[in-house]
Amino acid sequence: MGSDAPSQGQDASDIEYEFEVWQDGQPVAWANARSLSDAAREAGHYAAIYQQDGPVTVVRVHREPITADELGTLARDGSSPPTTPSEGE
Repeated sequence: MGSDAPSQGQDASDIEYEFEVWQDGQPVAWANARSLSDAAREAGHYAAIYQQDGPVTVVRVHREPITADELGTLARDGSSPPTTPSEGE
């Protein structure tokens, strides 16, 4: 997994961590907080509740502002902007 530090030019106060809890192919709960540990704890709480009804998947959401040029590139050819971390980082 990548670093949780703010990206260059990004203010730490702008960071919000978010998780989704999915069950049966649908999102059933969300957790977000300014602290990664708080968001993870909240997501874990919801996951424990929903697991009583069956398997759940917890997804960490990554939102990254991009420029209009980057958006155009993605729309044209689907390539990722050069700042996107690779899988497994």
